[in-house]
Amino acid sequence: MLSKSKYCAFVQCPKNLWLGVNRPELAAADPSAESRMKEGNVIGDLAMQLFGDFVEVTAYKEDGGLDLSKMIGRTKALIMHEQPVICEASFSYNGDYCAVDILKREGDGYAIYEVKSSTGAKDVYITDIAYQKYVLEHSGVKVVGTYLVCINSDYVFDGELKLDELFEIVDVACDVEAEIGSVEANVKEANRVLSGKYEPELDLSMGCHKPYKCAFFKYCSRHLPTPSVF
Repeated sequence: MLSKSKYCAFVQCPKNLWLGVNRPELAAADPSAESRMKEGNVIGDLAMQLFGDFVEVTAYKEDGGLDLSKMIGRTKALIMHEQPVICEASFSYNGDYCAVDILKREGDGYAIYEVKSSTGAKDVYITDIAYQKYVLEHSGVKVVGTYLVCINSDYVFDGELKLDELFEIVDVACDVEAEIGSVEANVKEANRVLSGKYEPELDLSMGCHKPYKCAFFKYCSRHLPTPSVF
């Protein structure tokens, strides 16, 4: 099953996607990953409160894994009842899955709000949101807006947390519209890569370091000569 993170991994480099699914043990250890994840979870929990009352559809199986089927079912039921704000709203189209951080009822449709614990927009965020819009629209949801929720770098805490000042909401509709046309072809190719038995034969490229340094760079560059140590 494709997901937001897997789709973005593919766009960065198809080999990144294949290795992440089939050979995750080859990834270089990232000592800061756990702290970043905790920070992201805190920011995500705060952002859920941006628009008042909300319903979060996150559900777990007995083994602790996410119960995606239950989450997708809950989301469908809430949309049928026009729930104003749904967090972690979950959808699947042809087996391709995504969970929307905040899905907000606006007019006769819903707007996507993607939450990031960084300041400002990046191309990879647009890639992420475009994939979400693709899955939602093919799942029968009318998407009337696409927004990035990020940290306002000018915010100063004065003793009382003010969410409307802590967060900056950026309308990224134009950027998403420019990106959405490539999503279907990317999804098809990403699924082809995932179904392959063998690692894609790809050389080093800009995708090794952009938008993030690839966790598999050391593995993929193992054939390069290393400086002698005297």
